[in-house]
Amino acid sequence: DPRSKAHLRERLGLKHHNPIIASYGFFLPDKGIHELIGAMPVILERHPNALLLLINARYPHVISDQEFERCEKLAVRTGVSGSVVFVDDYLENDESLCLLEACDAIVFPYQRSGESSSAAVRVGITSRRPVVTTNLPMFSELDGIVHYAAGTSSAAIASSVLGLLDDPEAQRRLAQRQRVWLE
Repeated sequence: DPRSKAHLRERLGLKHHNPIIASYGFFLPDKGIHELIGAMPVILERHPNALLLLINARYPHVISDQEFERCEKLAVRTGVSGSVVFVDDYLENDESLCLLEACDAIVFPYQRSGESSSAAVRVGITSRRPVVTTNLPMFSELDGIVHYAAGTSSAAIASSVLGLLDDPEAQRRLAQRQRVWLE
C-alpha cells in the first residue's frame, strides 16, 4: 500500500507545495521532460504553489547531460525554476517510490519512442498515484489505468494534467483500475 502523501511531504519538506507533479525515468530527449517544464507556466497560473519534481536520473551519455542543461535553461527562461526540483541521481527503488508517493500526479510526457513498453511507467503505477502519459503506442497496453494527454505539446500536457488534477472522480476511477491491474 502507498504511504501517506501528507506524511511523506512533511518528511521531505514539501508540505507547502500543492499539487506536486512528478516525472520519472532517465533524463533523455525523447522523454518529454522539456515539454513538461514548458507546461509549468500554465499549471502555475491555476496552482501557484505547484511543484514539478523531476525524478529523472542522468543516463551515462553526453546526450543526457545536454538534455539536462537544455531543461535547466528552459526552467530559468520561463521563470519556473523556483517551482522545479531536479533529482538527477540514480535512486534506489524505495527512494524513488517514496518521492513518487508524495505526488498528486506522475507524468510520462514521451514525445516518441521505438520501445514497446516502459519500465518507468510501471514504477509510476506502483506508486498508486494518478499517471498521465502521452498517447503513444508504447502506452496502449495501459489503456484505462492511465490518463492520456491530448497531445505531446506543452500546452496539451498542461491541459491534460490540469484536467486530471481538477477531477477527483477521474482520479478515483484511475486509482481503482490501477489497484486491480497491480493485483
